[in-house]
Amino acid sequence: MEFLVSSHLADLGFRHGFSLRSRRENLTSLNCSNEASFIGNNAERVAANYRELAGFIGCARERIFEVSQNHGSGVRVVGPGERVFDVRSEKADALVAHKSSIAVGVRVADCLSLLLADPFSGAVAAVHVGWRGAVAGVLEAAIRALIADGSTAAYRLHAALFPHIRPCCFEVGEEVAHALVSACENPDVIVGGYTKPHVDLALVVKTQLNRSGIADPRIDDIAGCTCCDQNRFFSYRRDGDSSGRHLVVIAARG
Repeated sequence: MEFLVSSHLADLGFRHGFSLRSRRENLTSLNCSNEASFIGNNAERVAANYRELAGFIGCARERIFEVSQNHGSGVRVVGPGERVFDVRSEKADALVAHKSSIAVGVRVADCLSLLLADPFSGAVAAVHVGWRGAVAGVLEAAIRALIADGSTAAYRLHAALFPHIRPCCFEVGEEVAHALVSACENPDVIVGGYTKPHVDLALVVKTQLNRSGIADPRIDDIAGCTCCDQNRFFSYRRDGDSSGRHLVVIAARG
């Protein structure tokens, strides 16, 4: 199994990874969706993929927490003693962990996955940001939850943006385009040169990060368009319901 990592987060000692689609096998070979029957995968293969990812980040499989994502602004703070399957049933689009031995992750197939980490406290967050989540304020909500206990400050956070649908493929309606402009107050997120609006989701997120106090030098944008690159990435826009999912995970540091 192959993974992408952020050099920023790796240099800070955070174990994390973005699972890549296999270049050698079929569409679902490295799928990390937890809805195996929906995308035509089998539960055994999905479980094996999770175990491999757990080994890569150095965290027990039963300590990798996810939620049922619903393109909103909900945030789940995970603590010691909680059970993976209990948390997975809850609806949210971001998870926060302050204690070591806990990892948090989100699933994506075109949406932007964002990891946040504080090198001083070791606290982390994983955020699923589609256009609806960006408009709803999921990123800002995740940062508020991350710093709520007073051990973390927004200006200390480092952020990593992983491959997602880029402006070349992210065509949207006028209403969506204007909603995203309003969400970050940056008209440059609408990219010119196309008949219909194309939107730069990374710029939306970077603008929101800046507004929350996270400066550009602390933001790592890992290149790649999920819709363009069929060899490495799953894409719901390209493949529809047959698309698998990437899992993006980070472990809190002690």
